[in-house]
Amino acid sequence: MRGKSGISALGANFLLAFVLLVFVWVGIGRPAEVVANLDDIAKAVESFFPKVSGNVTKVEGPEIVFDLGRESGISPGLVLAVYRLGEVFNHPLTGEPLGRFEETLGRVEVMNVEEHDSVGVLLEPNSRVAAGDGIRLTGGRIPLAVVSGPSKISQIVAREFSVSLSEIGRFRVLKEGEEAGSGSDPVGSARALGADYLLRIDADSLNRAVSFKMSLVSTPKGSEIGHLDARVEPSSKSDLILENIQNYLLLHPN
Repeated sequence: MRGKSGISALGANFLLAFVLLVFVWVGIGRPAEVVANLDDIAKAVESFFPKVSGNVTKVEGPEIVFDLGRESGISPGLVLAVYRLGEVFNHPLTGEPLGRFEETLGRVEVMNVEEHDSVGVLLEPNSRVAAGDGIRLTGGRIPLAVVSGPSKISQIVAREFSVSLSEIGRFRVLKEGEEAGSGSDPVGSARALGADYLLRIDADSLNRAVSFKMSLVSTPKGSEIGHLDARVEPSSKSDLILENIQNYLLLHPN
């Protein structure tokens, strides 16, 4: 299983990327100047969703075991697709084999990750899933809802970060106009819009620094995948987002 930090359980690669690239953990003992680059943060988030595939090795009711372990980079809370390969299809003129038909059997939320294999639970009951079926994390765009806390700074951070996430091509970020994650049940709202994940960003001013919190949630069951707390000092070397925050703090001092 993955280790736990003092804040929450996170995929090791995801956690390391955020710590090295951007953040100072709360409780480290003293504030520090941080040079933040949202493109790097977005790439760190992308690394949390590896393009991997494997096979189902065992089925026990709604629980399945599959051959993707810690080295694959997957983490509890990720949503994988189960599929079955069908007949080969050929080029209509040359007859050359082009691939095989696939049948989607359902989705699985990862529950436990061990060294060589993992356990997940089927989100939609399907008695046809069997050992030998394929399982993977899609290589296409992942539907992700990004929502902010109520503060102006939170809205700035969420808006700018949504752009960075969209530009790397791994995520289909639900726009503010779609009211992603709005209302009293943001997870349910995001799920209804077809988002497998909800990223909530809360930021606020703290003695002219920025208190930053990010929570990544899997929407099928509302499982928290990761939760990061940080304190960031506005810097003249920072990218656009910290410049925007710094300007806001100048106009709205504590």
